[in-house]
Amino acid sequence: MRESLPSTSEFDPASASDTAPLLPLKTPGQRRYVDFMFGLDYLSPNSGLLKLMHDGMSARGLSVLLVNKNSVDWAIDHVAAGKIAPAVYLDLCARPGDRFSKLLETLSVAGVHTICNSSQIRWTLKAYSHIELESAGLPLPPTVILKRDDPDRDLSADERTRLGEKVVIKPSYGVAGLGAVVGAEPTKTAIAAAREFDRKDDWLIQKMVRWGRIDEGKPEGERRPAYLRTYNVFGHRTMMWWSNDRGYSILTWADFEKYNLAGILPLTDQIAELTGMDFFSSEVAIISMDPAARDRFVLIDYINDQCDIDPEADPRRSPPKAWIQWICERMAEFVWRRKMGIPAETAGNVYLGAD
Repeated sequence: MRESLPSTSEFDPASASDTAPLLPLKTPGQRRYVDFMFGLDYLSPNSGLLKLMHDGMSARGLSVLLVNKNSVDWAIDHVAAGKIAPAVYLDLCARPGDRFSKLLETLSVAGVHTICNSSQIRWTLKAYSHIELESAGLPLPPTVILKRDDPDRDLSADERTRLGEKVVIKPSYGVAGLGAVVGAEPTKTAIAAAREFDRKDDWLIQKMVRWGRIDEGKPEGERRPAYLRTYNVFGHRTMMWWSNDRGYSILTWADFEKYNLAGILPLTDQIAELTGMDFFSSEVAIISMDPAARDRFVLIDYINDQCDIDPEADPRRSPPKAWIQWICERMAEFVWRRKMGIPAETAGNVYLGAD
């Protein structure tokens, strides 16, 4: 089914404390007094994202609780004590070994449905997901993987032929491109220097992928890279144009048809089926603007389980508010169905911006 994104109104946040969680009213005799909980370390109770989450949840009679850096220890203690048992928890910031990771583990032990859960985290590690996705036939860049205990080395003649003279060297566990080296020569020296960023991680050496540009007719410097993020949102699909320098931009139905992007949807569906993940994004490069060309799409950053949905994180680069509102509404529908014991939506609609 074809759907367009909603519009939103401005929000003037009321004053609230940054150091105490906003708690929904507790119903007497009810152990679970919050339906949905999400964790984002830096987020304020005054934030637009929390307002959008609240709007989506309250429309379905659901309560929402933000956990930030000031309340994460409180949340861990209350979950462990059985005082909080949300229907769903969304993690947007956990890092290995930190307090939000501990909260995620505590919630999982308590039987809470977490996004994503401990059995799925391995898919966010590129050294693992590359092998699995490649085996499943998904389009990935030619890659050499060095495990953490493998020695630094030059590539073989065959490997250099496959990867070319310029490569991207990046860690298996990557966050916001940290540790990635772009445009390096695939030499032992360059590989060794890159791996110093984190010798405890596995590393990928990948062929540099070139992609086209959209906005035909504009000067070259004003044309947007033909590069996007595609999302699975509880069985629904959506896409956004994305680039490092310009952030996000709405991808419309006109774009979808003009650039013949229907072939990206099966890639998203296949990843969702392989991983079992409720909510994730993938980065996709369009390497040919010719709709008739084969093998037009290449997955670059395979699976991101902590999608950027904060409209105020960076005014120049954050996703549009209307799109985030739609995400929050899909989230609320998922939580409501979990709470009521109703199966999740399976319609698989595609949501894009209006033409």
